[in-house]
Amino acid sequence: MKPKLIVLGAGEVGTWFAGIARDRYDITMVDLAAVDSQHPLVIADILNPTPELELLISEADVIVFALPDKAAIEGLDQVSRFISAQTLVVETLSVKTEFHAAYSELKIASPLHGMQPLFKPTLETRGRGIVYIENESITTPLLECYTQSKAIVKPFSSCEEHDRCMLLFQVLPHFLFFVFGEALRNSEVDIVELLDVAPPPFKTLLAATNRMENGSEHVYWDIQTSNKATSTFREKLIEISQNISNIFGSKDFDSYKNVFSATRNILGTKNSEVLAMCSKMYEHLDNTNSDS
Repeated sequence: MKPKLIVLGAGEVGTWFAGIARDRYDITMVDLAAVDSQHPLVIADILNPTPELELLISEADVIVFALPDKAAIEGLDQVSRFISAQTLVVETLSVKTEFHAAYSELKIASPLHGMQPLFKPTLETRGRGIVYIENESITTPLLECYTQSKAIVKPFSSCEEHDRCMLLFQVLPHFLFFVFGEALRNSEVDIVELLDVAPPPFKTLLAATNRMENGSEHVYWDIQTSNKATSTFREKLIEISQNISNIFGSKDFDSYKNVFSATRNILGTKNSEVLAMCSKMYEHLDNTNSDS
């Protein structure tokens, strides 16, 4: 008999997690709405748990919180008293420290495991990144779900290390995409009319921005607001932008050269690999033009 795994949230992340775990666990999905699911679905509100949900949680071997950050933390407070000490609790949040702090404050005896897929969960998992917090709570069957999905799996030593990395992985690019989108909105240029002749760097930013803006509003809001360090980080980005603008304004070529070579120096031996990656991206964009 397979162990019981309850997924709280039948959105993209919850559905993805159920998909990689289905061979090893007996899965039940929980959501506010009647959504399409390949697994049994219980319609319930984690913020107002029904007796059926209380029983599901109390009997679960694994409980996965696949919810927006705020809902996950508030929901944890509502259902914590039903969680068995033998149950493994998994969270998939983009910011770890606040959920783990709340978990500690509630004095929940169950082990807690933090993980996160670093890609849109509707895509194939193979070759894409999964990160998790390395501690004693990670179980072999759960780790095998990650590795057997052919993902690239990397551990972090702590929630703090994870959240610092996500400032660069998520907060930085998505903030730049918002700025890029606003620059387009405030431009008098007809982008649609000129898209066919736009150069690859512009198309790359446009595609990434458009993809973000066609995603979940809640996901990108959480990325920019749930991590307490994001406000300071964004202020630093604005300061860096102003400094670079000043370099051009003052025609300081020596300072410009230092900025120009910054990423090349950071990448070191990975420089050629990243150059090749960019060449493939740009070549694909050029080919898209010629095929149309």
